[in-house]
Amino acid sequence: MKYILKSGRGFVKREKDIIMYPACKGGEKVIHSPCIKELWEEMKYLDKNFSYNNIDIYNLLKESSLVFEINEDEWDDYQRLSRNIQFLSLHNDIEPNLQYKSIIDKKILIIGLGTVGAPLVYELDKFGFKNIVVIDGDSVELKNITAQLGYSISDVGQLKTKALREKISSIKETIDDYLSVDNIEKNLYDIKPDIIFCCADDSTGNLIKLLISKLPKYNYTLFLTGYSQEELIVYHITKENQQVFLSYFNEQPYLLKTQFISHNTGTIAKGLMSASLAFNTLIKSFYLKVDDILFFNFRLNTIYTQNLRYLNLNEFEKRYIFRNIEQEILKIEYILQHATDFDKEEIIKRVFEFNYYTYLTFCTDITNQNYKYLNNHLDLLFNRIYGDAIEDHFRSEILKLETLKADYYKTNGIPIVNYSKFRHNIPIFDDILLDYKNFIFSPKFKDVYNSLLDKRKIFIENISRQLKTRYGFDFIELISKNLKVSINTKNLDKYDFLEFEFLESEKIVATDAFELILRAIDDKEFFNFVENYRNNGFIDCEKRAGKTHKNFTLYNPYTKTSKIIMTYQENFMGVMRLSHELMHAYSYDLFKERLHLDELYKIPKSFWEIFAKLGELFVADSQEKLSVFFRKSFYQYVFCQIDYNVLILSKNSSIEDILKIKSEFFNSIGLLSELLEYTQYNFIDYSMLYSKHFYAYDAVFSDIIALGIYKYSKKLNYSFGEIISIIASISTFTIDSIKDEFNIEIESLIESYVSEINNFLNNYFLEEMKDEYFKGK
Repeated sequence: MKYILKSGRGFVKREKDIIMYPACKGGEKVIHSPCIKELWEEMKYLDKNFSYNNIDIYNLLKESSLVFEINEDEWDDYQRLSRNIQFLSLHNDIEPNLQYKSIIDKKILIIGLGTVGAPLVYELDKFGFKNIVVIDGDSVELKNITAQLGYSISDVGQLKTKALREKISSIKETIDDYLSVDNIEKNLYDIKPDIIFCCADDSTGNLIKLLISKLPKYNYTLFLTGYSQEELIVYHITKENQQVFLSYFNEQPYLLKTQFISHNTGTIAKGLMSASLAFNTLIKSFYLKVDDILFFNFRLNTIYTQNLRYLNLNEFEKRYIFRNIEQEILKIEYILQHATDFDKEEIIKRVFEFNYYTYLTFCTDITNQNYKYLNNHLDLLFNRIYGDAIEDHFRSEILKLETLKADYYKTNGIPIVNYSKFRHNIPIFDDILLDYKNFIFSPKFKDVYNSLLDKRKIFIENISRQLKTRYGFDFIELISKNLKVSINTKNLDKYDFLEFEFLESEKIVATDAFELILRAIDDKEFFNFVENYRNNGFIDCEKRAGKTHKNFTLYNPYTKTSKIIMTYQENFMGVMRLSHELMHAYSYDLFKERLHLDELYKIPKSFWEIFAKLGELFVADSQEKLSVFFRKSFYQYVFCQIDYNVLILSKNSSIEDILKIKSEFFNSIGLLSELLEYTQYNFIDYSMLYSKHFYAYDAVFSDIIALGIYKYSKKLNYSFGEIISIIASISTFTIDSIKDEFNIEIESLIESYVSEINNFLNNYFLEEMKDEYFKGK
């Protein structure tokens, strides 16, 4: 028996008292052990000798899925294929040799042995696939020798299938014909492939559409390859997205002629690169969910992606091709300077749709920096059209700060989306927190941040007056006067606080979350809307790598539809967030006939938030968990109160001032600030503190109004549907209209809100979690 270290020691790294695998911070595995030195020595011994030195230490590595075993009679084969097997072992805990065997047994059909198909056969053979079938009716021509890998002068005049089979033993079957409408059914039935690569010329697109339509019947995975002067393209089609692709090509038949190989103009460079892109997509699909479409742009030297199954792009107008958008932006900026008002309306529509599509696409894959650049540029352009752009110098400084933060996370291997995970890991949190504090107090961060903070103070000028103008009263001042935590927290320490701060609630999967929300709302119209919304693919709540951590609903007034992008967390807080976004989508649908683009951007954010918060209240109450709603509300209120205190200081503020203000505020209401150092309640929302917007204030204000409407419904025993009918009948999209409809008195409502927050702080925030925490000790 041979004993193998998964991935080889080159992909394992020791740092202080931990071992990381693969060798990067934030990698899939981080091993903590009191015998870290012994583990490291055993790894080195295994990697060199393929046997263990210490059985106890070896078993520890085995428990962490860091080793696997090979029988002596398989050793020669393993040595020949070890790099391929080890590559797979980097990405999951499956025994890599077994996984590899299951992969290379798959039957692969390659249609077309030209510029792309020929080199692809070689790559598949090198990886170890042993059951390849090839179809092509062409013979080798002289021009193929320099453009297509695998053919030589002696092959000219010979069938391509025969020429390659003589050189590649993994080709088990050849079909010396072109795949067509007449023979496709018989060939698919006889071959029964697991995977198909279509690399053939197809001037009509009929072959491609046939292969997509037959996919469910024969249960294969389909890869379509193509190229143009500027780019390479690979389409990855499975049972999950097959219908989406059929609609996509039916509605855009020109793509079949422009994106695929409609005539033979391939070069050796295009062939090798296309084959490698297709091959890499196949291998990745065995250990993670890959994208639907991959492009390689020669001019930008960049790979970027699209996911049709998540965005349901069938619903959109397809004339916008994202990869050419840089030139489009330049054209639009020129036209805007010279256009008539009539022309401008059409241009504004185009800018909006560019902005809308690129933002949605970027959020499904935040690693795609090309889309991020486009979205930032379009966002600035769109805001300039509507006269709501942040001053250019202010925006440039914000981008500087965001770049510093991104560089910090990247350097330290901590994805922003995963930062909160470190709060659960108490033994290493001290070092990370200290490192993060060193970063935010560094001169390069403080200089930019303090400059932005000063600009915000100038822009806001008088926060109390701004709140009265915006909301009718200064609700932050009214709330802060009456908040008080009366229970004793001195018997707790910071680690107690951290652990019960992040106690996991019961697991609630997404399908159960939808059912829970629909039962809580209990309204036929809402039920029909949600069912239709889900069936049309307008919501993407799946958790996956590379996706944004944000939760948002984006409305398109031209198509009168919305999209929800979120990462659903399988707990009750995730249910609340899901209900929040569904209510946004529902409210947009209710008013869609009245929501024109100009009107849409005049409606205050708090108007839409009231709908979302009302849904949260109904859902929380149905599960007797209203404390979760007030927990969220208090969290937002904390941000507002700190920002409020920062803005009313007479002197210039800095990061040091903010931390001092935070401590003073928590201590003033009876929460020990040193306990909160490790929790979300002491985490600075830096972006809010230099923004000119009032988003956090909108969130708290809408909590207050939603609570008033909710209490109104309880008092009169109104259903959700009856409440929504009242709101839907309002004549203007203003908070005043809502207050008038429900006879809301702000003063008494503030008293009620403060009473609920105090009840949460004194009876739920600490006591229930403390009981739960110490119960398990």
